[in-house]
Amino acid sequence: MIIAEQILNGMTAEDLGMPIYEWESRKNLLDKFLLSWDGEEFETSYLAWIAKQEDTTLPRKESVPPSISKQVKTVSAAAIQFARSGFKRVTQEEHDARLEQCAGCTEFKKGRCMRCGCYMTLKAWLPQQHCLLGKW
Repeated sequence: MIIAEQILNGMTAEDLGMPIYEWESRKNLLDKFLLSWDGEEFETSYLAWIAKQEDTTLPRKESVPPSISKQVKTVSAAAIQFARSGFKRVTQEEHDARLEQCAGCTEFKKGRCMRCGCYMTLKAWLPQQHCLLGKW
């Protein structure tokens, strides 16, 4: 079962083990899909719809980070997860690999992800955090 279907079935960010901002992004995309869904087999319909969106979506004119309030919520949740993990970090190699992925991304500007608003040199150290765009 794909994540979108799990969200449709009522699973929360906590249930899925993902940051709330990632869950909210996926939920918003799911809500847009549901407006046009004809009730046919979910996974096939959803994946076809996603592919069509990627083909027709134009890049944003200017990348800007999320609102300050959303960033505060995101960093607060990440800090709590980090503390609950016993302040565990990824290895230097994994950190560097994550930042390499960021460096090649159009949303990465001056050390920061414009999609989630995070400073990636910090976020890349946290094993429970993931790229909102699925790059790591």
